[in-house]
Amino acid sequence: MKRRETTVWSVFAGKGIFLFCMLTLAFSCSHQDKPELEWALNVAGENRAELEKVLNHYSENEKDSLKYKAAEFMISSVLPFQFIYEVPHTTELKELENEIEVMLSNYRGKESDGNKEERKQLLDSAMEGLQRKYGVLSSFRSIPKRELESVNSSIIIENIDYAFKAWEFPWARKYSFEDFCHYILPNIAGRFESKGSRKFFYDKFKHFADTLSNNEDPVEVCRSLNLYLRKQGFIGNKAFYYYPHFLTGKFMYECKITSNCVSVSNLVLDAMRSIGLPVAEVYWNKYGNTGLDHISNTILCPDGTWKYFNGVSEYAPKKEIDIGDKVTKLYRTSHVKPEDLNEKVFIAKSQMNVLGWQDITEEVTKSTFDISLDIKDEMDNADNIVFLCVFRATGRNNWLPVDWSRIKDGKVVFENINGKEVVYLAMEDKGNGIMTAVSQPFVLEKDGSLQFIKAKDKRVSVSLKRKFPPKQHLIEAAEFLKGSQFQASNTPDFRNPQTLYTISNLENLDGEVIELDKDQYRYYRLKYPKLQEDIKYDLAELAFYESTGEGEKKVKGEYIYSAGVNDEFMDALFDEDFLSFTLVRRKSDTTKYYTYYSDYKKFISDEDQVWYGLDFRKPKAISKIHYVPRTDMNGVYPNMDYELLFWNDRWESLGMKQVEDGKLIYDNIPEGALLWLRNHTEGKEERIFTIEDGEQIWW
Repeated sequence: MKRRETTVWSVFAGKGIFLFCMLTLAFSCSHQDKPELEWALNVAGENRAELEKVLNHYSENEKDSLKYKAAEFMISSVLPFQFIYEVPHTTELKELENEIEVMLSNYRGKESDGNKEERKQLLDSAMEGLQRKYGVLSSFRSIPKRELESVNSSIIIENIDYAFKAWEFPWARKYSFEDFCHYILPNIAGRFESKGSRKFFYDKFKHFADTLSNNEDPVEVCRSLNLYLRKQGFIGNKAFYYYPHFLTGKFMYECKITSNCVSVSNLVLDAMRSIGLPVAEVYWNKYGNTGLDHISNTILCPDGTWKYFNGVSEYAPKKEIDIGDKVTKLYRTSHVKPEDLNEKVFIAKSQMNVLGWQDITEEVTKSTFDISLDIKDEMDNADNIVFLCVFRATGRNNWLPVDWSRIKDGKVVFENINGKEVVYLAMEDKGNGIMTAVSQPFVLEKDGSLQFIKAKDKRVSVSLKRKFPPKQHLIEAAEFLKGSQFQASNTPDFRNPQTLYTISNLENLDGEVIELDKDQYRYYRLKYPKLQEDIKYDLAELAFYESTGEGEKKVKGEYIYSAGVNDEFMDALFDEDFLSFTLVRRKSDTTKYYTYYSDYKKFISDEDQVWYGLDFRKPKAISKIHYVPRTDMNGVYPNMDYELLFWNDRWESLGMKQVEDGKLIYDNIPEGALLWLRNHTEGKEERIFTIEDGEQIWW
């Protein structure tokens, strides 16, 4: 998932030498007792007075000396690098938040899986109204701003006071003041405004914590609270998925709303730190085969080790974390250190959004490799920053940095890289966000060797089938359709039906066309095998054709179906929209059978044999049937504009084309090239590939 829409680097970009002079001065001036604090107070600008109120508040009483140190840490080491997000329509977003809170207030305290659907329909309705008026949330441009510049003193004081209350729980007393400052004290509830939530969560979970007062094991308390959150019946809306900044911890918990992994992790941090659990985030930076990333959580154990878990799940924290062999790098939240403020380090980490994060890839995976590259001669500036990048079709320059290093003696070394069988590219930032390649793209093989990808002069002809690799869950869904039968009859009860075709091997997610004999029948149907637990049947589209003097013509009929199906279900099958789909499944541990349609509206019945089809009112010779399993529309289709690009130190076009006679053929592809097929008509998902023996090999 996309971790942040706007990098925090944009906050610092443009400050230039002045910013780094300030940082260097703050950490090197010997005449200042606390240069880090003085620097932060200066950076706060007009908000300096609010921060000094906090310091004055804790300097009045000697018993608050430790809280004073905590305040210094918050002001100098946390708030300068913590951000709120300024967005268009802030007032409208707040009004929407209030509207949703009122709308769901009748369910407060009674949320469960049983009323999830009712609550989700209310939420979906509210979000649709907002987006009709102002556009989709993901199009809102968010601008990060330092919380230091706007946070109110009362919010900081409340956060510190309640963090110290949380530190009094028996499991929390096992941690040092340093651990407390790093992993219990910080609070990140603010998203589009500074809004403290420490007291809210402390009040919500104090009773829960008191029931565990005899338990001094923080890992067990973490597991219990995570499971408790899991049972709260959270709902979501896809609009929030790409815009988690909207969701504050308090709002999420009050309304039982969550979204992608970023919002889940935020909620977990707010909840667990409120009762003294030293929890941090883990940043999976990035899956090399998708360019997407992930956020999970981890808890610091009293012995200094870490245990890892996914927020709002039933699984206990554990020492091992399986990130597979596609995640390139793994980071854990830490804090900004003085060495991070070296100009080049600061630029690199800020641009990658890992300022204040610790690289834990080698610590966790034990199977990393160092990548050593000879850098092109034209790079004559020693010590320049070079980024190791992976591809994502929607990223800046379409290459996203996952690691950085400096040039030394014409070489650059990227240490502890985990992602194997991933295509990488080394790039230098020339300024203004323009990235320039300084290596050929290459694959890190499983044995640590590098396989470079370079276009040759020879040209080849290839028929391209997809712009994105088939997804495993769709392949599995298509497998379940095996054994389904297309049948015909001249009686509505299908006595002695004629089996026209049995699905046996579906290789194409864009479906299959079945050619039929010229026999005439009135009733045609698709009959699924008997429903069993853990088996589901997905279908996106169904169409019947007859031969005419003018060619094949799609024909319509009246819906016929078994119990458990209805007209809305059938509409989704015949809507000529491959992305809408129907789903029939048996719910675990019950005799009920569910059918889903139209964005997962559902209908429940006791039937274990599901079928549906058309009544043509009189016998008709159907010449062919076209059926499409649940698909992603990432194939190639008529009347769409495609462009094929190949990498030659930059992306170069091989021309625009459309599908002809069911095929998309390019006959001028450089052999051995790294390729990227774009659909300029619709869709977003696209991946790079190479060609081997005429087939697309996805990276």
